[in-house]
Amino acid sequence: MKLGRPYLFSLIAAIGFLCFLAGFITTTVQVFPYQFLRNAFLGLRPVDATASLADSDMYELAGSVKGGVSDSDPRHTYGGYTLFASADGPHAYLIDMSGRIVHEWSLPYSKIWNPTAAVKDPVADKFIFWRRVTLFPNGDLLAVYESWADHPYGYGLVKIDRDSRPIWSFLERVHHDVEVGTDGRIYALSHRNTDQVEPGLPVLATTHYEDFVNMLSPDGVLLRQVSMLKAFANSPFKRMIGLQRNSFDPLHTNDVTPVPADWARRLAPGGPNVVLVSFRNLDALALVDLDSSKVTWVMRGPFARQHCSDVLPDGNITVFDNLGDMAHGAGSRVIEFQPSPFRLLWEFPGNSGASLNSLVLGCAQRLPNGNTLITEGEGARLLEVTPTNQIVWQYRNPFRLGDKHQFVPVLFSGFRYPPEQLHFAFNRAPGVDRQMALKEKP
Repeated sequence: MKLGRPYLFSLIAAIGFLCFLAGFITTTVQVFPYQFLRNAFLGLRPVDATASLADSDMYELAGSVKGGVSDSDPRHTYGGYTLFASADGPHAYLIDMSGRIVHEWSLPYSKIWNPTAAVKDPVADKFIFWRRVTLFPNGDLLAVYESWADHPYGYGLVKIDRDSRPIWSFLERVHHDVEVGTDGRIYALSHRNTDQVEPGLPVLATTHYEDFVNMLSPDGVLLRQVSMLKAFANSPFKRMIGLQRNSFDPLHTNDVTPVPADWARRLAPGGPNVVLVSFRNLDALALVDLDSSKVTWVMRGPFARQHCSDVLPDGNITVFDNLGDMAHGAGSRVIEFQPSPFRLLWEFPGNSGASLNSLVLGCAQRLPNGNTLITEGEGARLLEVTPTNQIVWQYRNPFRLGDKHQFVPVLFSGFRYPPEQLHFAFNRAPGVDRQMALKEKP
């Protein structure tokens, strides 16, 4: 019997709905054939070489607000130079308080890649950016490479000089964060796909990400590499892995901070090499003893999907809380708290009438004068606020993409340096700004 066109359309629509429903149930409940689909996804790239950068989640609609500095109040700011990196590529920019670029670093990933790298078949340079950058007084720079067009997305770590010439590279799949300890040792996160199962942990996807904390010497030699899954498996907190949001990225480790051993011992027994680690998919902060490869302390507080935890000189902790501001519609905020016993000491925006909205990304730096420099990642904005929540300086990423300059790359982090801390000649003449409209490379 020949079906009429209306019946045929109805049949196709019904089949499409059933396929959608089956896919929804498969990915939500994670039943057959979820593992095969997920494993295939991990082995494929989501874009090809002709894709536009604007199609990624690294670009947001810019709106009508122009880039650069606004709301500057020199009477109440902490003056200096601000370093930032954004999704426009493997670049870092140092700006003065008026927003002028005074120094720029740039080095494509293809210039440091070699066959020993963990990334065996890197994507095109245009899909790779610097996620986190750290500046030394002499102009040397540490930079973390990531790509939104590959899985895993971590691509490596490089140290370059003031002229962007490579000094050394660490070509594990480094991602998210790099920090320098007071003794010069370097701490970086990396990850890899694995199908190994840790005894005692809840069931994970057949193939899943395993995160590591790497401790490097000042010249980039690996001193220690500790698996975060093994650190949980070796601890009383192993059952927390069952709280993860998805079984293929159980931790989503996004920040590592070396902490003073005496401060860490106030919270839990441990050795001299302890780091504070943020696990986004557990909504948790933890202390990890790198000598024993063990999680020694865990905190789940009034924060959710957090980034950029930091220990202040007085022992308090600051966190960019992406989704925990329940009093204001689950928006974003920055909080300062005493960890044990917990006491919330400060938050922004709080009831100030301002707003922060960054579902992912974000950072905060406490400045010596008590102000806080905040990176609103998805908003592509830096802002300096006082302890009373007054915005005294604001900078929006000036780079734009698109035929109408309608897209802006997200910001990853901003860090303020006092002028007396930087001992190198800048490579940009005062008052000369880079062309702010980006052009995609083929």
